[in-house]
Amino acid sequence: MLDIGCQDTKVIALDRAGRVVRFEMNDRCAAGAGRFLEMMASALGYEISEFGRAALHGGSALRLSSMCAVFAESEVVGLVTQGRRREEIARAVHEAIHRRTVGMIQRVGTAGPLVLSGGAARNPCLVRLIETELGRAVHVPEAPDMVGAYGAALLAGERATGAPAKEER
Repeated sequence: MLDIGCQDTKVIALDRAGRVVRFEMNDRCAAGAGRFLEMMASALGYEISEFGRAALHGGSALRLSSMCAVFAESEVVGLVTQGRRREEIARAVHEAIHRRTVGMIQRVGTAGPLVLSGGAARNPCLVRLIETELGRAVHVPEAPDMVGAYGAALLAGERATGAPAKEER
């Protein structure tokens, strides 16, 4: 399970019974999470909903040297000033996030299906980069930004009734 939310990124490995066996979270900085994507989209003049699609049209020639959100934003502004294409810069931002995320996935060692939740799961470039790097499909739920709330509601229901929640399909 991979969750890229606004402020953090979490990788969770589960056993066959659904119990957590390994967990890693990037919570030191918003870099590599949804807020970072929002900041970079804004710096490049994109709406967050179009940022991932634009990045799909950029090449992979650029590489950001900083993953600190503040320094990366300065670097992005500098690249714009140099006349680099916005799509290329957008792609570099996505590649920086994907490298950090894939590193976390490899450290946790998730086996089986990889599910991506959180608002960043709506970003087609990020999904494609992770799939390509790992060589396997990334499953995105219908409402990926609601997965955490849905899970919390199921857990609350179980605790209130004492009975395991039944998943609707």
